[in-house]
Amino acid sequence: MFYKKYIFFLILGGIILPFIFLKDIYPFHRFGMFAEPIKHQTQDERFYVFYKIDNQYKELKPQNIPLNANAFEMQLRKHHYQKKHADFITVFDRIIRNKMNLKEEEKLKWKWYHVIQKQDSQNKLDSLCVFSK
Repeated sequence: MFYKKYIFFLILGGIILPFIFLKDIYPFHRFGMFAEPIKHQTQDERFYVFYKIDNQYKELKPQNIPLNANAFEMQLRKHHYQKKHADFITVFDRIIRNKMNLKEEEKLKWKWYHVIQKQDSQNKLDSLCVFSK
């Protein structure tokens, strides 16, 4: 007899306990009878860094510097979201100067672009120059 009460309260607790831990009621709206299908809005984001030399902008590419392409993308993303654009550009400014044998007085101008393409019906690009030096 004791086991029947024990099993009854276990089943009752298993049914009621999830409602105690539920923080909001909205999951029930999402999966209800008239719920819309879940849409995943994906976006493709890219970062481009340009430097100006001889009155012409050139893109900073991982092939031009001793760095793996994936590591370069990761570093661009990391420095963008940590808002450390100047640190990143200072390092690569030094690398480009050494590679092209530029004098210290010659200033390189830098531009950093963050380009987002949302995967919706229009597929429009959204570009933003987030840093320039």
